[in-house]
Amino acid sequence: MVTVERREFTRIPFERPANICLGKRCWPTQVQDLSLKGALITQPPEWPARIGEYCQLHLALDDVGDDIRLSCTLVGTSSGHLHLLVNEMDVESASRLRRLVELNLGNPELLERNLGNLIDSQLSR
Repeated sequence: MVTVERREFTRIPFERPANICLGKRCWPTQVQDLSLKGALITQPPEWPARIGEYCQLHLALDDVGDDIRLSCTLVGTSSGHLHLLVNEMDVESASRLRRLVELNLGNPELLERNLGNLIDSQLSR
């Protein structure tokens, strides 16, 4: 089931282990949902970051090295979760994330709207 809220980017439920890194230190976490522009993850114990800090989210998709690496900003916390805004990603990560969202949305028009919003947000920087 797709969670659609009043957001520019549709969030897809995608529960999967990941690592959240702050500088050279990393913590295991669990992704709860993803979009082309953000992620909701479980807050690791003893997580030191504050809202506004930059971090990296590393999400392994399989055992052969396919992963998604996202440079993020911590934009909020709630009930043991961290809300991340995606700032940057490499081309391979962008392609994998796009495909993941496409497969889970099941609606090409919704995907095109999300991609248009992503392009607009990048151009307005």
